[in-house]
Amino acid sequence: MNRAICCFCILLFSHGSSLAQTDSLSTIQEISLHEHVGRLVKIHGEYPENKISTLTELHLGWKLKGKKNWHRSYQFPTAGISLLHAQFGNQDVLGQAIALIPSLRFEKWTNKTRWSWRAGLGVAGFNKPFDVETNPKNLVIGSRFTNMTMFRFEMSRPFAGKFRYAIGVSFTHCSDAHIAVPNIGANLLSVHAGLSFCNQPSLLINQNARKAKQKIHDLWKPGAEFIFGLHEFQGTTRPIDGPMHFIYGESVFVSHQFTSCRTFSIGLNHYYYTSYLDYMSSQELFPQGTNLRSKAHQVVLFTGYEWHFGKISFFVQAGVSLYNPFIEAMNKVWDLPKHGLLYSYTSNKIGYRIHFLSDAVQNKIAFDPYFHLAVKTNGGTADFLEFALGASFGRSAPNKSVE
Repeated sequence: MNRAICCFCILLFSHGSSLAQTDSLSTIQEISLHEHVGRLVKIHGEYPENKISTLTELHLGWKLKGKKNWHRSYQFPTAGISLLHAQFGNQDVLGQAIALIPSLRFEKWTNKTRWSWRAGLGVAGFNKPFDVETNPKNLVIGSRFTNMTMFRFEMSRPFAGKFRYAIGVSFTHCSDAHIAVPNIGANLLSVHAGLSFCNQPSLLINQNARKAKQKIHDLWKPGAEFIFGLHEFQGTTRPIDGPMHFIYGESVFVSHQFTSCRTFSIGLNHYYYTSYLDYMSSQELFPQGTNLRSKAHQVVLFTGYEWHFGKISFFVQAGVSLYNPFIEAMNKVWDLPKHGLLYSYTSNKIGYRIHFLSDAVQNKIAFDPYFHLAVKTNGGTADFLEFALGASFGRSAPNKSVE
């Protein structure tokens, strides 16, 4: 913690010195130091004992200027990147982690008080992941590198010139998307407090106050995806050191871009699991003579929501499993780490998309190809790491402006 404070002071001095040499008032930059304190949520019976966990976060942010349409659509959010150090309340088993997380902060102002929420997804490296010989008790983190996702809400006010203080709550999740078992996952609920320095604090409110215009598209567009995934087999704790299995699938959907930067979709996801077939081929899960290949599929009805940030977007899907015979049968014969209706019938997804064409080009040729990287879950438990190539089709209606 002392080292982090020293780094903050050094960066603050150098940051302030460099900014003092420029006459640009449009560059609004911010550097901050935050401390998060909380407890891991025990979501499994074999969860290691742990005490208070802490996250120390050094964050660099810059106010978006409105050069892009999505800057104005989101009321000029603040982009940033955080360097975090985490310790999870049990140094012998859970150890520590270093993470790098890009994020966006969305803001609402009441006079000089800023209410905001920030979301980011990055990568974390752990010094004590599970190891069958040296660290067999760490069933929470099975890989040296995992994703780290953070959501936070905070209130911030000025207190001395260009300085502001902030208090709030945060949620942090770490998981390896089930590409290695064990993978219970770390979920940290915490409160946080921080101190920040901004080179142009008066412009924070002024630029945010500018009115944004949004475009509305009237038509629904069809689309399709080709899906590839990989994971170790079923379960958050076992089997250990199992083979990597592949998942293949497709998705069909219709989408509606109701503003220039937000899209709603509804559709069907289909998955074929090689891991399910391998398990059924060696175990008597179904009666003899059953077509096992037909039992290795999952069909999901989903609704999705996508936030566009230029060619990059963040999306979530919430789904109901219409066909999942393998998991239903496994619930009857095996005490899964998570089981029952929630695990059998819910299937969700969260991830990033890269769109290959800009908005302007999309409207002319009515074709939006993209690639996405996502974590697919069953009942809130990571299922597999998903890659997909997809596209939506169909011409947009004329744009409308909304004040």
